[in-house]
Amino acid sequence: GDIHVAQWFEYAMSHYNAHSYQRAAELLVKVVEKEPADPRGYNNLAMALEAAGAMKEAKEVLEQGLSAAPDHHGLNYNFAKLLLDDDAYEKAINHLIVAVRGDEPN
Repeated sequence: GDIHVAQWFEYAMSHYNAHSYQRAAELLVKVVEKEPADPRGYNNLAMALEAAGAMKEAKEVLEQGLSAAPDHHGLNYNFAKLLLDDDAYEKAINHLIVAVRGDEPN
């Protein structure tokens, strides 16, 4: 049978918590594919990619997530953090403002 998305997520997060970020990212890709409208999948995938050192990919995933959920707190916050790392301060501030005004953290 088909594995439920919650099981993929749980499995991915156990890898993430064990610092196996690359494997966590591979599993989180499946979460995003199964639930493309859920911003949490993009956010968690981006965090795993960032932890694995794949900053460019993390940024691309956050941009995809933001196109699905432009007001999501975590997506805006994490995107702003990566923008600050690139010295893109003005763009980062805009995303931090949205994060502060956005939905509840999740």
